[in-house]
Amino acid sequence: DHGLRFAIIENEFGDVGVDEKLISTAAAGKSEDGPGVTRINEEVIEVLNGCICCTVRGDLVEALKRLHDKVKLFDAVLIETTGMADPAPVAQTFFVDDYIQAKYRLDGIITVVDAAHVEQHLDEEKPEGAENESIEQIAFADRIILNKCDLVGKSPATKAASEEQCRNVAEIPNGEREEAAGASDVKEALSKLEGRIRSINPHAPIIQARFSQVDPKQLLNLSAFELQRVLEMDPEFLSMDPNAHVHDDTVSSVSWSFPGLELNMNKLKQWISSLMQDLGTELFRYKGVL
Repeated sequence: DHGLRFAIIENEFGDVGVDEKLISTAAAGKSEDGPGVTRINEEVIEVLNGCICCTVRGDLVEALKRLHDKVKLFDAVLIETTGMADPAPVAQTFFVDDYIQAKYRLDGIITVVDAAHVEQHLDEEKPEGAENESIEQIAFADRIILNKCDLVGKSPATKAASEEQCRNVAEIPNGEREEAAGASDVKEALSKLEGRIRSINPHAPIIQARFSQVDPKQLLNLSAFELQRVLEMDPEFLSMDPNAHVHDDTVSSVSWSFPGLELNMNKLKQWISSLMQDLGTELFRYKGVL
């Protein structure tokens, strides 16, 4: 238990907020004091259906200004961007807005890398003028969490089975997680993958993880963001127009909401399995509250 209180600014790619509901549900589940139970101390601000690095940049600034009025309640602000965000304009916010620069310090940029699938995204050909977000996010990171390390080098079928276990990790007793993750030797594959990551960013420490289990102490109070290093990498960092970057129009989101309908879990599982089989490599993320 890190004992810290966070404000969370959550940017979702779609127009239906899911993560805020997941966090609120977790908070509700821990709202009663008891043995081993800690109250969750977060305030969540959602920024929906947009790119936090440009079209909702003003919303980000306003959210940070509003949070400053409650600074006595929070030890830190966590900004979670979408997987499609360019981190550079978000980081730029802390240096080009005088009010934000005076009231906040950018502690560090943390990038979570999906070890099982990242290479297909690094190799992806983007439309002319569009940046490869995976490369940008790794390049700007001060810490890199290499998650799903147990899936590196496995077949697609094995990955799918293991990822299903990952989604249900909360239901797996601690003693069984090793078995669920498998015992294959992936050291060589991980070493090769880390080498590729270091060719993009040789400075950021890489933290290997499974089931997204990381000690918070490795991610907090880093004082890791170095403006000078960023300027050496991108001399135009402080002067660039946050609206100038080109979006990848091949990526879109679809959202459904069915209030009042009874859920048939078996049919939902069948539909998701069929969707993964037909379009698995084209799906970046799917999530919801049932």
